[in-house]
Amino acid sequence: MLVATAALGVDAGAMFLQKRKLQGIADAAALSAASDPVAAAAGASRAVLANGDDTAAVDRVTMGSYRADAALAPEARFVAGAASANAVRVRIVGSVPSFFGRVLSGRTRVPIVAEATAARINLAAFALGTNVVAVEGGLANAILSGLAGADLQLTAVGYEGLTSTKVDVLRVTDALRAELDMGGSSFAEVLDQNISLVQAVNALARASGNAMTADTLTRIAARVPERTIRLADAIDLGPLGSRVAADPAQPVMVDALSVLRAALALGQDGRQIHGSVGLSLPGLASTSFTLVTGARAAHSPFLTVGAAGEATLRTAQTRLYLKTTLLGGLPLGAGAITLPIYVELGAASAHLTDVSCTGGRTANKVAITVTPSVGTAAIAAIDVSRIGDFGTPLALSPGNIASSPLVGVTAFATLPIGGGVSQVLHFDSSDIANQTHRSVSSTQMTQGLASALVARVSIGATALGTGLPVPHLAGAAGVALVPVAPALDLLIDQIGAVTGVKLGQADSWVNGVRCSTPRLIG
Repeated sequence: MLVATAALGVDAGAMFLQKRKLQGIADAAALSAASDPVAAAAGASRAVLANGDDTAAVDRVTMGSYRADAALAPEARFVAGAASANAVRVRIVGSVPSFFGRVLSGRTRVPIVAEATAARINLAAFALGTNVVAVEGGLANAILSGLAGADLQLTAVGYEGLTSTKVDVLRVTDALRAELDMGGSSFAEVLDQNISLVQAVNALARASGNAMTADTLTRIAARVPERTIRLADAIDLGPLGSRVAADPAQPVMVDALSVLRAALALGQDGRQIHGSVGLSLPGLASTSFTLVTGARAAHSPFLTVGAAGEATLRTAQTRLYLKTTLLGGLPLGAGAITLPIYVELGAASAHLTDVSCTGGRTANKVAITVTPSVGTAAIAAIDVSRIGDFGTPLALSPGNIASSPLVGVTAFATLPIGGGVSQVLHFDSSDIANQTHRSVSSTQMTQGLASALVARVSIGATALGTGLPVPHLAGAAGVALVPVAPALDLLIDQIGAVTGVKLGQADSWVNGVRCSTPRLIG
């Protein structure tokens, strides 16, 4: 009885103390392993040796993914073997001498086990849209004014200023917080407010840091309608949303045009934009266009901040119908060619798959899996009155491209935009610093959209009233389309650049990386 009592008091106390010591070693090993997941096992072993306990050893190192989701039970937040590993679970084994217990059990040492899990949740801000390019004439003003529902009177110089000025989204949110008198509120609380479009554009102007761009935005703010928007629908700061102060050393940078365009587009799902512009592009006289975008997928802004495996962006469905009149005319008095081009796109997507911070800030790397849109492009006529009904496919028919009292010319071509396989885009520290855009193209897009359509177009010319073919006129129309195809491609690319939709491609870029320090999670 005395031996059993001594074993209970002395041996159990020794086991308790050794368990606490071993748990401390396990915690240190997990933190060391999580700091460099590539060499997690070696990091865990170094931590054990550094603690100077000869009885302790690494039994198992398990890589996995951790999600700080309060909706999940604590034991379900770590998933072993996940593709995007951001956490490490380490199991340490050791032993403690048995002083009095050996009399009863015959064992000289008692095994002790401790486990610890640590995570390093690195964040990346990334976007999905189009690269910024210069545009011709009043195209930018026509499209952005259509989004706003008012003539913004945006000049070419003002547009170039918006594209070249980089703003920190966190500073924009700070400026809006001051505008709303919400001192002390988190970024997420500010972005979640229902505000006027005027307030949003003014906040962007104050945060721009460029006098000319600020002046352009202030003038735009004076012209936009009094419409209520919610910036959280366009910008998702993820874990950064809970913060109340911006870190100048870790901004989330984006061009001012993208923020303005996103603000103007809020609440405009299904809105048809009509415009007519004269462009100084070779072979083109004038263009009229109709553009309509569908609703974005829920919780899919144009820019987001998140951890690997948890953040996804999607573009909206888009329909574009162009009617471009070409310079010059056809024989037999058929007049100039007016070419109808229709493009329908589904949603492109970008998924953050990896954020690596191993080796310091100059070695940061990000991987994004991007899938381009699936859709159709055509030289064809459509019923424009139904272009906004995304629930019904539009019928395509040969379009009249030229006519006279005696003859008529039609053209028809279709090109599937799809079959695009998801591709992983890799961004190094230089790409991140320069916000380098990388593209994924549909497998059909080996050349420009218009060039591909012209290459497969079927042209018919008939004498009106008789139905007799006029081969000479059809051949002349086909010859006239070939040299203007590159200009049409440039026109389509410029419309995509202003609207933020890449036709047949998907662009993605990284706005910033935040590397966290490892922390224990259980």
